[in-house]
Amino acid sequence: MQIHDGEVAVAGLSDAERSAVAALDSVSSLSAVAADALVERAATLTCAVVAHDPPDTDAVAVARAIREADASVAIVCVADGDEALAADATAAGVDRYVPRSRGPAAVADAVDAALATSVQRQERELEGAVLTQVLQHAPFEIYAKDADARHLRSTKTVRHDAVGKRETDLFDEPRSEVIEREDRSVLERRDSMEGMLSRYEVDASDIDDHSAGWLRSWKYPWYEADGTLCGLVGFTQDVTGFQETQQELRRKNDLLSKFASVVTHDLRNPLNVANGNLDLAREDPAPKYFDAIDRALNRIDEIIDDLVRLTRESHSVADEEPVRVADAAQAAWDTVETADATLQIRAGDEVVRADEGPFQQILENLFRNAVEHVGPDVTVTVGLTDDGFYVADDGPGLPADLRQRLNTGEFDTGGLGLNIARTIADRHGWAFRAGESESGGARFDFSGSLLVRRPCTVSVDREPVSLDSATAVGEFASGDAHLEDGRWIVSGSGRNFWRTVNEFYFVYGAVEGDVDIVARLAGFDAPRGKSKAGLIARAGLDEGSPHAYVGLTAGEGAETLWQLEPDAGTQSRTFEKETTLPCWLRLKRSGDTVTVFRSRDGEDWEALDEQTVPLGDEALVGLAVCSHVEDEAATATFEDVSLDAVTWE
Repeated sequence: MQIHDGEVAVAGLSDAERSAVAALDSVSSLSAVAADALVERAATLTCAVVAHDPPDTDAVAVARAIREADASVAIVCVADGDEALAADATAAGVDRYVPRSRGPAAVADAVDAALATSVQRQERELEGAVLTQVLQHAPFEIYAKDADARHLRSTKTVRHDAVGKRETDLFDEPRSEVIEREDRSVLERRDSMEGMLSRYEVDASDIDDHSAGWLRSWKYPWYEADGTLCGLVGFTQDVTGFQETQQELRRKNDLLSKFASVVTHDLRNPLNVANGNLDLAREDPAPKYFDAIDRALNRIDEIIDDLVRLTRESHSVADEEPVRVADAAQAAWDTVETADATLQIRAGDEVVRADEGPFQQILENLFRNAVEHVGPDVTVTVGLTDDGFYVADDGPGLPADLRQRLNTGEFDTGGLGLNIARTIADRHGWAFRAGESESGGARFDFSGSLLVRRPCTVSVDREPVSLDSATAVGEFASGDAHLEDGRWIVSGSGRNFWRTVNEFYFVYGAVEGDVDIVARLAGFDAPRGKSKAGLIARAGLDEGSPHAYVGLTAGEGAETLWQLEPDAGTQSRTFEKETTLPCWLRLKRSGDTVTVFRSRDGEDWEALDEQTVPLGDEALVGLAVCSHVEDEAATATFEDVSLDAVTWE
């Protein structure tokens, strides 16, 4: 937006009136035009001057047209008329009305005053436009609120209908409760809050990546000239990622400190062996002494590798992928010197969500521990529990005091391997427990992990179902969809698809019983990071309906969304940072169990996630697109879409 300072156009003025206006210091340029041209040039003027000269020129009509064309330009009306004409001119948007009888000097004075008014008006409009852009695109929350903590102007007023509403009126979630509680504290105490760090709970932590979020806020009360409290201005930034990084650094430092004594103990044994055999070899250079030294040094290398890998590698939920438990167990067994030991795997196609390398390292350490402490003929079993997996052996078992130390989180100085296994479990968010196996040996349980038990997609009967319905879900959602050359082109807007806000465009069919939907996401035009496109099954069309979703999220990668009970809020899991198109997606319902998949080629399916979702006898199943911004749509292209009612094998 450009401020036009001193640019004046006149229509119908006398030579004397034009000369008086042109002589003003505030006029940078002056042009005489026809009355119609004033309307056309309104957007480039500071002031438009029109003389009322009926029937040729109706100044009131011209003023009204100018004001409709540009709200900021000043308008001066010069006329020989009565009070009624002056009133009509003012109602039409005229800033100054000058009776012609007052002479050219009066006209010039009116233009001079109008120019100042116009510049001020343009500056205010520019400030307002700039502020709107700042609020629209700010990466954190900026706001001005009244004395009752209601929004006056903020990032939420430009993105949502938030004027006159408090935080908890907009979003019913712990984050909003914390912000509003801080607002009220600042207003009641009339004291500033600078850099306050606040924690808020995340409702559905059983699926979401973290169980708590963090806000950093700066808030200041503001007053009228007489000292009356007007409200507050503030800035709030969600610093959850930063806090998690800080916590990870503190955890690593603590880990290094704790491991110092453990490593000292574990290294001392092979060093003693090497030194003892070195002394013997100096007296008798027999091969057996050098072999013993070699084994001791190899063990030192293993300990160092374990420690370096554990302390240098960071863990992120984005690193977690579905890993077939049976495959990981066999791969770990093949890398460990197991002599005559036996491995039993009590798992089939089940997958666990894990960072594959560290997950295999858990198994390797437990296998090595069993062989070293039980003997070369030990039998080790890997099996599944309701919410995880276990590793057990048939040895004499763990001493009670060692089990207690492991289960209470103490670092045991008797073995780096067990400490590493427990630490990796902690990083994954799994609960670790040392106990006793069925045969009386050692057993280690890892619970709280995502376990997909039904990755199979083989069916014995299929009945195609058409996608014959489409609608926007959520208050501010909109969109459209059409079928073109066998491809579904779906556009959808919506503020978010997470927590209590479920807004997207939905193309669907109604399916009774079990269902299988497959689609190839071939293209995705996303206007905003976190725009979403994918497959969904819902119990109904209202935002609080239970649902299951799998798709791609701009800037995040593959994502699953779950609402496990009515009005429980949508929970999220993300699976990788990079999004690669095209990508095949699949959603399978078997009773109340929903399993979701992805594939590179539509043939080999990778099970991503699985939950129990009460979808009812008939579910609404189809394609969903959410732009993550209210006033702009995301567009997705789905190819090879098939929706079937099925009977699973």
